[in-house]
Amino acid sequence: MKPKTSIHFIINTISGKGNNTLDQNLVNSVFNPKEYHTVLKKTKIPKDIINHTIESLKDRPCIIVACGGDGTINEVGSLLVNTPTKLGIIRFGSGNSLARSLNIPKQVFYALKVIKAGQVKKIDIGLINQRCFFCNVSLGVTAKIIHHYSTNKNRGLSAYMLAIAKVIFKTPSPRTIKIKIDKKETELKPYLFFISNSGLIGYSLSLTPEAPLDDGQLHLLYTDKMSFIEKLLFVYSVVTKSMLKSKKIHRTKFESLELFSTSKEKFLIQIDGESVLTKKSTLLISIKKKALQVLVPGT
Repeated sequence: MKPKTSIHFIINTISGKGNNTLDQNLVNSVFNPKEYHTVLKKTKIPKDIINHTIESLKDRPCIIVACGGDGTINEVGSLLVNTPTKLGIIRFGSGNSLARSLNIPKQVFYALKVIKAGQVKKIDIGLINQRCFFCNVSLGVTAKIIHHYSTNKNRGLSAYMLAIAKVIFKTPSPRTIKIKIDKKETELKPYLFFISNSGLIGYSLSLTPEAPLDDGQLHLLYTDKMSFIEKLLFVYSVVTKSMLKSKKIHRTKFESLELFSTSKEKFLIQIDGESVLTKKSTLLISIKKKALQVLVPGT
């Protein structure tokens, strides 16, 4: 008798607007219990996401499904890098950057259908001081936006745009940093410093629309200080996913980058939509090519 295909679901009950749930009957309607062994694990505290995933990996399931937003997907997916276990995604988050980049359906039923179809895409993984990121990392204005957004109890595009407004039109106080790419060192004082592995940020907005998930490179965008009008034009380009050309906007691609602080000030960074304050004075950013298997819609 053919063994059942084992699928574990890690359900972040508080992603996005909260109160997330996954109905076992709905799962069974797609995954026939005669052919599939499905396990649903709900989180009670944030640490449960990682703990549940580690426990699930001991059972060697064929698929582990992250049910949540980019933070949940990051925590689950990071443990699946360079393993035979495939990552499935159900969108319970707010921004859903990775899910949108991969065209994962919003409706749970159709997301389950995608998982069952078994179409695999191998994607690149970014590393920042050995911590994985799938979508992007940044410092400067975008890190501050995520910080403001995370402190707002509300979720959704309106809360995200409010966070942008709170930050982007204030008088900037950029810090001086040094970066080293391919043995070339440069000193910068960027208003925005953004490194992307995918074409989208939250809510289908984009800073790097030209960045696929499997091109073997990370995409760096940084800007000089901007005027009010220049900021408006830049925000418009983000919303319309267009490539704004300006002498103050700099773009490059790389496989490895070193970033150094020129002061003792801590780095406020964002990693896949999560605000992080790090004590490290040096950030090492690199890429692992096609290191994660993700289940995606067929082409």
